[in-house]
Amino acid sequence: MRGSNVPAWFVNQTVDSLANLTNNSMYKKDGRTAFAEGEWTTFGTSDQMWHARQVVGNMFPAIAWQELEYWARTQRSDGQIHHDFNYMADTSQKDRLVDWDDTEHADYRSVDKWVDLNAGFIVSVYETYQQTGDADRLEYFWPYMKKAGQRIFDQVDEYGSADYPYTFDDSENSYDAGGDPNAFNASLSAVAYEVMARLADKRDDAELAARYDSAFDQVKESYRQRYLNGNFPTGRISESYFAGQWLSLSMRLGEIWTADETDQVLSDLDGYYHPLYWGLGYTRGTYDEWTPYLLAHYGGLLLNTRRADQFVAMQKDSYDRQFGDRDNVFNMPLDILPEVDEPDYAATAISGDKQYISTPTIWRNYNDVIGYKRDQSSGDLWVQPQLLPEMDHTLTDGTFVSPQGYGTISYRESGDTFQNQQITVTSDEPMRVSDLHLHDYLGAKKSITVTVDGRPVSFTRHGSGYAKELVVRYDGQIGPEGVRITVTGDPGAPLPATPDEPDGTDVPPGPAHKNPYTGIDAEDFDATGGVQTATSDGTSYVTETDDQDYVRYDSVGFGDGAQALDLRVRTTKASHLELALGSVSGNAIAEIPVPDTGGAWDTVRFTLPEPVGDTQNLVLRFRSNDGDSSDLMDLDRITFLPVGFDSMLDRTAWTATASRNSAAAGAAFDNDGTTRWNSSYQTGSEWYLLDLGSVQTFDRIVLDDSTKSPEDYPRGYAVSVSTDGTTFGEPVATGTGSSGETVIELPPQEARYIRISQTGAEPTKYWSIEELYVYDDAS
Repeated sequence: MRGSNVPAWFVNQTVDSLANLTNNSMYKKDGRTAFAEGEWTTFGTSDQMWHARQVVGNMFPAIAWQELEYWARTQRSDGQIHHDFNYMADTSQKDRLVDWDDTEHADYRSVDKWVDLNAGFIVSVYETYQQTGDADRLEYFWPYMKKAGQRIFDQVDEYGSADYPYTFDDSENSYDAGGDPNAFNASLSAVAYEVMARLADKRDDAELAARYDSAFDQVKESYRQRYLNGNFPTGRISESYFAGQWLSLSMRLGEIWTADETDQVLSDLDGYYHPLYWGLGYTRGTYDEWTPYLLAHYGGLLLNTRRADQFVAMQKDSYDRQFGDRDNVFNMPLDILPEVDEPDYAATAISGDKQYISTPTIWRNYNDVIGYKRDQSSGDLWVQPQLLPEMDHTLTDGTFVSPQGYGTISYRESGDTFQNQQITVTSDEPMRVSDLHLHDYLGAKKSITVTVDGRPVSFTRHGSGYAKELVVRYDGQIGPEGVRITVTGDPGAPLPATPDEPDGTDVPPGPAHKNPYTGIDAEDFDATGGVQTATSDGTSYVTETDDQDYVRYDSVGFGDGAQALDLRVRTTKASHLELALGSVSGNAIAEIPVPDTGGAWDTVRFTLPEPVGDTQNLVLRFRSNDGDSSDLMDLDRITFLPVGFDSMLDRTAWTATASRNSAAAGAAFDNDGTTRWNSSYQTGSEWYLLDLGSVQTFDRIVLDDSTKSPEDYPRGYAVSVSTDGTTFGEPVATGTGSSGETVIELPPQEARYIRISQTGAEPTKYWSIEELYVYDDAS
């Protein structure tokens, strides 16, 4: 592979993904074979694995069949393919898998609505059959495939749309971290129907073939009416919504929807993602979108529709983020990594605990770049490269690998639409070929000439849109000496236009700033996996928290640092939370024990090992202490305490009055940053009088306006104190406030009353206090 002119960075990223197949694999002595999901240590993960299985079938076909047999023999009695093989009765036994033929075992969560597991199984068996040509294995799997296909029909009945038959209203799938799963399931099911129709026809089962043909036609039309009439939805995970079209093109099944419809979808997606200009987007990284899926579903569709410049912008961006920090080269998580400002080429860690099993999906894109696809069962060979811009319209010795051996493809394209092709294919072992399938980027048939080893040959034209191809009958073998093919003719359809550069710098915009010190309602998360929300007795909270579920809160402003946190929880069992910063897969900076509260709401305080400062994305991962992994806790509120919180005076007995708006004076110490006390516009005559409830010692005051009104700080202040609320001496501190937070240092005082006078003038700004804190640091 490294001897070709395929860009070295792309080859490196492709080859290095093979580490997942060793790092993430488990092989039992009795033949059970499974691959770990990655950072979540779930073994099996069939939704991720079907994406990556193509390279397993090409390189290690026996392992591919063995793993698929495990899925088949554990298929539920209703036909549902499981998500994983973990021993859920005790998830601490991470090396324990369910037994052969344990069909009704529990998954990490309910998979009743997961359509993609069944479609992915059908696709995987078909692809492995094409790779190996093993008719006996296909015969073995056929009953399981029929059950999986019937299960999709059952899911259509249970979770489908009445208005748009064979699409879904209430399904679920791989995207357990949020987003709409229904469009992905509908488009993927179309591919499964096509595969099942072809195999049923091959087996002379005309009735079954007709049923799947009918389902294919219906989901195709319903999807068109629901999503392709100027109403294609965009937003989080919308890269997945048209994944069936990508998969059908990449598997050389033909296009499902027209080229015009595909162009419109790609225009809509570009309006959201802008890959040519933004790459993967999300400069700080995110779990809202998943790198392997973006590069396969969306990137692969770009690649197969002659938009290699947009594809390579995404793929190269992912390479730079991964290889720019060498600790990620063999430890690539599912989420989008942050951009690397300064590359660090010295790895400091050897862990592969985050290495995600869908990462080898890149091999699908690699095979599309070099143009290799072969069906060993029929002898068909596709040679249809999609060259990257830096290859200058030439491929030299692009290496392919198959169960039958290795070979190379060399290719040069020219002409107005790069319709002319010069092709050489070699194979280190004799490779039987029935038909050759070549690009058809040409115009009128009468202008086309095809030669094989210098001899003109006849051809037929098949397919439509982006799946148009020339088919040449070859009926021979290709060996080390190779075969040379030329295609010339008039130009065909023009190349897709380059998208306009968007306004702005990042997509999508980040959510609003959160103040951790006034408290974050648990249900106000920005991303989540697995949990639900509920409301009872006026309290809204996060519930149905199972092991490995999570909640994430974006742009939490910790400022100078948080030292502890209070969690308001309700539990009936002991468990713990992992606290991480940044991405969902980030390393835990703390493990927070959560005791059994007896089913009543209680507050759990935890002191952090190290303070957390600056603005962070905050992640809480729910984890079990033993095998009981479901319904770990209800979570109502998370409140952080600043560095030095142990010197902060208790606010429960405080009262206050003010020069204006006294009725709202208590909003300055109600633990809610979204409320505030405010005066009118600053004239220099405003005051705020705080009663601590008793004489106390203090030496620091903090006025916090960071949540909603950071510019409503005092343009000047004077602080005076009193023991009786009547007699105040000279000011003990004066100064000018600061945007967001005003910190007032003063000599140690013993007093009950604190009067803060606003002495500046700002005719366009109120003076506001969202939260007020008083500290006794010296003591």
